[in-house]
Amino acid sequence: MPRVLDGKIPYRPGALAVRKRNFANRATADPQTRCFQPGVPHAAYLPTPFQIFQNARAVYLVFSRGHWEGRTLVADVASFSDSTWLDGAGNYHSDALHVVERYTRPSERLNS
Repeated sequence: MPRVLDGKIPYRPGALAVRKRNFANRATADPQTRCFQPGVPHAAYLPTPFQIFQNARAVYLVFSRGHWEGRTLVADVASFSDSTWLDGAGNYHSDALHVVERYTRPSERLNS
């Protein structure tokens, strides 16, 4: 996989055309406007909150399962539907998406 240095997804030409079409039609094409859950990482920067739950066996982040690595909560997520976008700009993914999220409380990061 090519390394992304400019922060842009390195789409092939055909996939870039789909992304541009998604963006042009985002007012009606965005899965979130059709009541799909926003998915990851899209949900992480929306103004709606989500909760993290922990019990003796595991840590749960909405529907993700997590574990602790030191002071960082790690959620390793797979089994996605291809019905969500990565963001509101039309960047999309396949059902082979695999996301690893890492959450460290700012106060923990500063005091480490």
